[in-house]
Amino acid sequence: MSDKRKLAASNTGEPAAKYARKGRKDDDDTLVKRTNALSIETFRDLYVAEDIAQRVGVRKVMLTCFLSNAKARRFYERRGYTRDLCSPDDRKTRKRVVEVDYVIMSKAIENAPL
Repeated sequence: MSDKRKLAASNTGEPAAKYARKGRKDDDDTLVKRTNALSIETFRDLYVAEDIAQRVGVRKVMLTCFLSNAKARRFYERRGYTRDLCSPDDRKTRKRVVEVDYVIMSKAIENAPL
């Protein structure tokens, strides 16, 4: 797996995105992969990640997508991904609004063993 790709998935009940943000190494409860561009490889990797997540009991797969990449967002939305509750919102400071440039998206994995 190249260092340019990560997908975070966790079955510990904690937001999976925190593992990617903290740079935490993989463990038994975490898969890490990030994709920067859409391609056949991206689709295959996403399918493989979802399949692995289902097999090992991960209940949610999460990814990060730049807001400017409308094509990628539509790609993920068509595959069942939606904005996750842990996705950050713009925040106001005293002098300005700090806008986020990405969204954290997630998809529930059905039939994951408990």
